[in-house]
Amino acid sequence: MTKSAFSLFLGAALLSVSSLTFAIPIDGGISFSTKAGSYFYFDDSQVVFDGAPGNAEVNQLTGDFLNYFEPGDAVTFSSFSFDPFSSGSLFWTAESTQNAGTTLQFNLAELTEVYQSTSGLNSLALNGTGVLSNGDAQQSALWNFTANEGLGAFSWSSSATVSAPAAVPEPGTVGLMGLALLLLGLRSIHMAGFRYDSA
Repeated sequence: MTKSAFSLFLGAALLSVSSLTFAIPIDGGISFSTKAGSYFYFDDSQVVFDGAPGNAEVNQLTGDFLNYFEPGDAVTFSSFSFDPFSSGSLFWTAESTQNAGTTLQFNLAELTEVYQSTSGLNSLALNGTGVLSNGDAQQSALWNFTANEGLGAFSWSSSATVSAPAAVPEPGTVGLMGLALLLLGLRSIHMAGFRYDSA
């Protein structure tokens, strides 16, 4: 292999490795509601789901979530505390019906707003930020949860909104590009010295 062919191979290898460090972002929204027959309640400090797989279902989808789910797909919501709030709690998880082998998981990161009324209709509204993950990559998202109790029956709905972050190279990518430039610079210096000595 000639030196120029080796340099071309090295450059191509560095570029292909650096492209693997970018995550594929999700951009869109998804909403959920209780599934008939699922047990659920809330009080002044926690939201409790029955824990059974598929205790909720997808209602509406926009953007990239259409590549993962359809309305009516099963989702499993987990119980969580909002007073006190515990960051990192699992909120929901679901296996994709449109992208085989992919499971999306949403963990609560921050609780930014709590509204609860006990006069008349017992109602609860929570908003915050969270982390959506597919096992390989993760990104920040917004979430909300609303619930009410009337005539002895509980009902709830929830949604998540995710905006794709601007494409910013990760530190690994920047490091690989810097290494490639360094190697090209050293090669140029070496070749210039080689020509000078042979003249």
